[in-house]
Amino acid sequence: MNRRIWIFGISQFAPAGSPDPAVGRRIWQSTASNKTWFLTAVVLALMVTIGCALALSSPTCEGQTPNPLPPAVEACGTAPPTSGVTETAPPCDPRGASELSERSTITQTDKTEGGSRLIFPWVMVGKPRLVEREKIFLPLFTKSGLCTDRVVRTGDKLTFNGQEIRLIGMNVAYILEEWFPDDQWEEILSFLSQSGNTVRIPVFPKHARDGGLDRVERLIRLGGEYGLKFIVVLEGYMAADYPTKSEAWFHSGYKVEYMDHLRSVVTRLRDYPEVALWQLMGEPSCAPEGGSRSCYNSLVEWARVASEEIKKLDPCRPVAVGMISVGGPQPQGEEAWRKMHTFPSIDAVTVHIWTNVWYERELRIADELDLPVLYTEVYHRAYKKNGRLLYEGILEERVPIIEEFMQRSFDAGVDGIILWQYIHEGYCGELDYDQKDPVWKVLQSFSKE
Repeated sequence: MNRRIWIFGISQFAPAGSPDPAVGRRIWQSTASNKTWFLTAVVLALMVTIGCALALSSPTCEGQTPNPLPPAVEACGTAPPTSGVTETAPPCDPRGASELSERSTITQTDKTEGGSRLIFPWVMVGKPRLVEREKIFLPLFTKSGLCTDRVVRTGDKLTFNGQEIRLIGMNVAYILEEWFPDDQWEEILSFLSQSGNTVRIPVFPKHARDGGLDRVERLIRLGGEYGLKFIVVLEGYMAADYPTKSEAWFHSGYKVEYMDHLRSVVTRLRDYPEVALWQLMGEPSCAPEGGSRSCYNSLVEWARVASEEIKKLDPCRPVAVGMISVGGPQPQGEEAWRKMHTFPSIDAVTVHIWTNVWYERELRIADELDLPVLYTEVYHRAYKKNGRLLYEGILEERVPIIEEFMQRSFDAGVDGIILWQYIHEGYCGELDYDQKDPVWKVLQSFSKE
């Protein structure tokens, strides 16, 4: 059992009854003398007061200047970093998109196991676990307050303005394609809002060129009128512009167009409460390289760099990588999956899954790391390639299958299920759902819970 101690917004987790004598020397040990407790409280109160004063006196918007970030606090005589870190404040954000800053010098090891993930001042997200002996972390003070009107990660759940939220809905992968008419958007979004709260869409580089982000914004605003939220996928592993992403792309090829695109989209859309989550890519993989360790190393580093860049621009909203699953039997696949999900800049596990499959490893890792889990593509085949039904009655037959799958998933702690995919007045793909499909009553029943 862990003992959780809070003083002035600083949290330290210490294992009760630990036989290690080093633990007994901690400034937070419950057997410390009253004098030590008093002096420690006074010092920390001064630190908090100074931090608040600095935050409240910092310039905003006009004449904004770089804000030095305070160093991490080290206990038991460990020396703090010798050099400060200065980051330039992002552009003025009337809704307070920059509620959080984090020291880039706090390492992945310091923040592993969920216990040291700092989301905003006064809130420690994660199960009470000892992260690293004799480490304490000081939440940074900000002027704009908490992450209001945004989906945020709170422990292993997603919340919106303090209320737990479950994302349920459909993928609509074609809605921003050039050939799809904008005048059909409202009918689609109105219909989908009757049975869910979320639409997952791609916003790839091709969708953002030549004023394309104006079109994306119109879609997001229209969805908001119907109470919908969006999961935004920033690139596709097999997008038209790049048929596949090789190891070389994950190593360095992403650093130009992809990163520019990421910054452009996140900056443009970050003020919309309708955006629920960013996904770095749809189904990044090392399959062409045979799951080689060097490819996985590059993929993990890409995920770190890209997600950290998003957090600089939009610190509150959750970020997910977008991989299908842990992958094949190679140990390096699970190692890579686990490592990227320990990054402080990655907030959720996302999985693509068939209704007749159950992923234990992904759920286990998410539970160990205290992360939310979303099934962002859920498949059940009902049509042939020519658009005809596999057999008469298949649509009615898959309804209880999907219902059972969703119930089992939510019982296991899954935080969102997005089916693949809605089709509007046209040719049905093998996995699609049109407006006449009986599955909508299932989504409606779960959305009302």
